[in-house]
Amino acid sequence: MATSPWLGGMPPTNPAPQRPAPPQLDALLTQVQALPEDPAFTQLSPDERVAWLQNLRKLVDVTESVFLQCLGDFDAQGDAQTLNAATTTAGWLRGSVGLAPGDANERARIARGLRNHLRDAGEALQSGEVSYEQVRAIEHAVRRIPESDQAAATSLLTDLARASDVMAVRTAGEKLKHTVDPDGVLRIVEKDFERRHLYMSPLLDGMTHVDGLLDPESAAIVSSALAPFLTPTDRDDRRSTAQRRADGLVSLASSAMAQQEVPTQSGSPTQLQVLVPVEGLPQLADAASSAPYLTTLGMARLGCAATVTRIVLGPESVPLDVGRTQRLFTPSQQLALSVRDGGCRFPGCSLPPRYTDAHHIVSWLDGGATDLSNGVLLCRHHHRRVHEGGWEVGTFNTQHNTVTFLSPDGRAFVSAGRSP
Repeated sequence: MATSPWLGGMPPTNPAPQRPAPPQLDALLTQVQALPEDPAFTQLSPDERVAWLQNLRKLVDVTESVFLQCLGDFDAQGDAQTLNAATTTAGWLRGSVGLAPGDANERARIARGLRNHLRDAGEALQSGEVSYEQVRAIEHAVRRIPESDQAAATSLLTDLARASDVMAVRTAGEKLKHTVDPDGVLRIVEKDFERRHLYMSPLLDGMTHVDGLLDPESAAIVSSALAPFLTPTDRDDRRSTAQRRADGLVSLASSAMAQQEVPTQSGSPTQLQVLVPVEGLPQLADAASSAPYLTTLGMARLGCAATVTRIVLGPESVPLDVGRTQRLFTPSQQLALSVRDGGCRFPGCSLPPRYTDAHHIVSWLDGGATDLSNGVLLCRHHHRRVHEGGWEVGTFNTQHNTVTFLSPDGRAFVSAGRSP
């Protein structure tokens, strides 16, 4: 009896050797492998190429049907265990055919189902009327409803698959589950909800790793909220979609805190504390040493939207005096800026006021006044562009409500205000 180099269904270090193909399959494989060199294939007209693509796809699906039928017999006879000492058919597929765990489990389930409740879908797959992806969708839908209803549900969804695409089958399958077994669906929803989590793990380099899992309803809410942030804000916006999503999440959180829609700690959403030795006032670069993971530019940007507290330290680093919090733009000033600017003033950006910070044109650290003529609204992404990306806010024309921005290479861009 042949033995396997692995036990328990785990994949071997080296894949199992390929056995010689049966004569019928060998001839078929030879014909298919020769097609790319056949002049009838290499010199196709557009219409002929469409016909080849459609029928090659059908050939793949029909071949998948034959594979599943053979796999069903293999599974029913226990050949994986008898011939290869694998504990499961899926485990054998992983080791001998090289399928990923999810694909192996799925094909084993479908192969069993084609001998039982998925029979109608299997016949349609073999005849080329439906695709393997549609059969996958059917199996996914019916395996979560009571066994007594699975055959009828398969027939219904197979009829739909013959006349529609895989997305229609998936949608109908979801609705069918709610109709046939609403209590079961509710249990699944509750189970999925209990699996939710969000981890935030600080790393040694100052970054934070975020990892989480959301139930479908929560994911839909978060996705809808982040959707406006996924579009590039200007022609030079080279952020990836993942980076825009991350920036959008921070903007949503900042907006919620600014609108006092969430509880805050110590009465302020963001606080920047400057520790001042009693011997003298350090420069901003020295203050940056108290927060090693923030650059000087990053601290300056945080200072635009944070309250700043001066804490004077004695020789033993004991606080001697806590200075008065310097209020930046007041709520009334923020409202006035929102009306005047209508949102982020960076050229081409359309984010509304609630996702912006009030930025000092002349830095507050350099003595700039906290008044409307020295303020402009910037979203988080463009706030970084100004502080860390080399852009500058030039002049503000109060008469025409225009702001001039200077790019890192010296080009000037004029941005006009808009109604919020």
